[in-house]
Amino acid sequence: MGLIVDGDPANRRIDLEESREAVNVALRAAMQRGRVPVVTGYLGRSSRGAVRTLGRGSSDYSATAIASLLGARRVELVKATKGILTADPALVPRARTVPRLSYLAAEEVANAGARVLHRHAIPVARRAGIPVLVGSLPSLRPGTLISRTGSPEVLALVAHHPGTARSPARAARGSSRSRILLIGADGAL
Repeated sequence: MGLIVDGDPANRRIDLEESREAVNVALRAAMQRGRVPVVTGYLGRSSRGAVRTLGRGSSDYSATAIASLLGARRVELVKATKGILTADPALVPRARTVPRLSYLAAEEVANAGARVLHRHAIPVARRAGIPVLVGSLPSLRPGTLISRTGSPEVLALVAHHPGTARSPARAARGSSRSRILLIGADGAL
């Protein structure tokens, strides 16, 4: 299909403008013929045509990029969890699904190292104004809806990095080993 990517392997980005024509030609043609296109979410190509990987969890990123290029009304991301949770369920077994998050709060969660979202996916959706539903099968609902307006009860993000003491601000630029905790207005996790 031809998502054009650039950058080094650790920080590849989809070039939306360079990808626009290839995505629209390939996918719209298939949809106009009544076909449902199936797109791999992990691969792109360089401007010279070399196959490039986008990294772990990049199917989220590919999905929001393609949705943006096609002018989709919504993106639905199917995950192993019921949505974005109030805590890492490995640390807090009673973690709850957060029903709504703003784009900015979801970006913080991804940038702090939560594995549920690719860190480049939500900025693409935010710029295009496309809501993102994160959930699991058989039904994506209730899940977490990410949009301009999020839940007023989510007040803070705390990233816990096992074996280290780091501030949340510094942890927001952290690693994929981060443990993410969202603290609600009632203080419950």
